[in-house]
Amino acid sequence: MKRKKKSHLSVIAGIYKRRKIFTPKDEDVRPLTGICKKSMFDILKPVIKGAKFLDLFSGTGSVGIEALSRGASSCVFVESNSTVIKTLKENLKRIGIEEEKFKIFYEDVFSFIERIDEKFDVIFVGPPFKLELPEDFIDKVLRIASDKGIVILQKYSRTKSRMAKQPYRSKTFGATTLDYYKK
Repeated sequence: MKRKKKSHLSVIAGIYKRRKIFTPKDEDVRPLTGICKKSMFDILKPVIKGAKFLDLFSGTGSVGIEALSRGASSCVFVESNSTVIKTLKENLKRIGIEEEKFKIFYEDVFSFIERIDEKFDVIFVGPPFKLELPEDFIDKVLRIASDKGIVILQKYSRTKSRMAKQPYRSKTFGATTLDYYKK
């Protein structure tokens, strides 16, 4: 009988390089692949140091943890699945990230972006592929972006964008596309 291996990724670069990020079994979690993460952070290299980072639909935190590893000053994680939040907390603790560098909100992303007053320099949006975002979603997220803030939307490549605003940049990696937006 085969034993199921725990699923994990690793931090690609920075101070936490090669540390493992675990994902829970039996949950619908689709972490950003290493090649997508590497490409995204290569693009963000000029702005990531000292940035306030927001990870929406954060899952187990792989993108936000990568941002902290590469020099973001802080990260806010927003996730509504309690099992996944537990894994996120375990990942942050296991990696050894100082508690003052992050906040976790166990909350619906739509409610969070409606009520938050804080501004973020980089906002990553990684919703489940099956979730249909409203047409004005990116406009609402851009409201909480700093003046020179960047919003990155991860989506299924075969899905036609329904966003009212068009991305200034788009990059596709197989089934995943990353769309980049600015105010």
